Amino acid sequence: MAVSPNVFINEIHYDNSLLSDTNEFVEIVAPIGTSLAGWTVVLYNGSDGTQYASAAVTDGTTSSDTTHRYFVLNPTVLGTSAIQDGAPDGVALINDMGTVVEFLSYEGSFVATDGPAAGMTSTDIGVAESSSTPAGFSLQRKGTGFQADDFTWSAPSSDSPAAINAGQTFTAPPTGARINEFHYDNAGTDIGEFIEIRVTKDADVTGVTVALYTGAGGIVYDTLSLLADGTKTSDASYDYYVIDLPTNGLQNGPAEGIALVDAVGDVIEFLSYEGTLTATGGPAVGQTSTDIGQEEGTGTAAGDSLQRLEGDTWDAPRAETKGADNTPFEIRINEFHYDNAGTDIGEFIEIRVTKDADITGVTVALYTGAGGVVYGTLSLLADGTKTSDASYDYYVIDLPTNGLQNGPAEGIALVDAGGDVIEFLSYEGILTATDGPAVGQTLLRVVGCLPSAAGLLALTDAQWAGVGQASREETA
Repeated sequence: MAVSPNVFINEIHYDNSLLSDTNEFVEIVAPIGTSLAGWTVVLYNGSDGTQYASAAVTDGTTSSDTTHRYFVLNPTVLGTSAIQDGAPDGVALINDMGTVVEFLSYEGSFVATDGPAAGMTSTDIGVAESSSTPAGFSLQRKGTGFQADDFTWSAPSSDSPAAINAGQTFTAPPTGARINEFHYDNAGTDIGEFIEIRVTKDADVTGVTVALYTGAGGIVYDTLSLLADGTKTSDASYDYYVIDLPTNGLQNGPAEGIALVDAVGDVIEFLSYEGTLTATGGPAVGQTSTDIGQEEGTGTAAGDSLQRLEGDTWDAPRAETKGADNTPFEIRINEFHYDNAGTDIGEFIEIRVTKDADITGVTVALYTGAGGVVYGTLSLLADGTKTSDASYDYYVIDLPTNGLQNGPAEGIALVDAGGDVIEFLSYEGILTATDGPAVGQTLLRVVGCLPSAAGLLALTDAQWAGVGQASREETA
């Protein structure tokens, strides 16, 4: 059964003081915009645990206010002459996947013996009606919140079918919003500046804004709306709102700030870069920002950004991941072949990456020990052939005869989309790069044997193995 759903049974009337029960109903409430197609209400008989009536939620009478929609199902809609009086009897709410969202009962609890709730024990709501309950009364959830468990069932009171209950206040669900990534400074004219806000998937961000603060006086110099100014993308867990800014749209510091503000004007968080500041106006007035501890500068590459990992840790500038998860994927030079008996044939380089990682712009630079210069550049996407297993993707770049130089001291650099070197390895000696992406770097020599007839080196558990049978496109 779902925990604290935001679609739930909100009101029930089943018994009153007149000779016959009148205006019986079950009310379901859902946030505006939630589709209840395929959802059903099932009535259960507590004496034997069997279902005795059911109907689609959308068959009920509907009405809406500014935040919620109400579905009222009477006995006629449910296909029964009356809603049973207990003790006990129950009501189950079933979603479009056939999952029991709630299984409630009144005047006791029981175990369902058939239908979608079969085997489940109902939850007694703790209040009941009787033959002395006035007509026009009902059992209702009251309180403040946005999901079922935020509200408490109350004793019979004047009914409110198709409307919010007296004593009930709906609040906006938490968005889980945070400042997730941004770019503000790079070499040359600042370009591609942006702010990314991450929220819980499908969260309502109506009214959520970003206020930009200058350290010169602590005042707001721009206000941006997630809905009006942001572009939304999503993954399985989160929505990402990317607000693209004009050239020099984000000030460069020192001590500039970003405040994330909810729909009622409260500050969710107030972060800064290149120092801290105290806001003298706007939604964060009187608050002192939290410095993220990382910054960009004139040496930062265009296309890099500052990115937040889980928690409050920020990474130094690296290739931007705007509109997607910031978690850096694992990537490595995994296997290669460069020399064998006779004419060198079947030469290749294999790069292993986390499964489904975006490797757009990732390249391999080939270095010669004769001068430390680049003699070839290869693209994983354009030049590689991809295969996958449960955990990784493998990009195999096939090379022509003698495509990889034989040494001594030849090198391979793996380079990310922002031009930063991920790793720089060599075989048959070490060298220092004199140009290309690894310029000035001295590479790590591959630990292993010199090539024999097989001519293959493979990385196993972060250690380079000696020459062996090629395992290209497989776990090395």
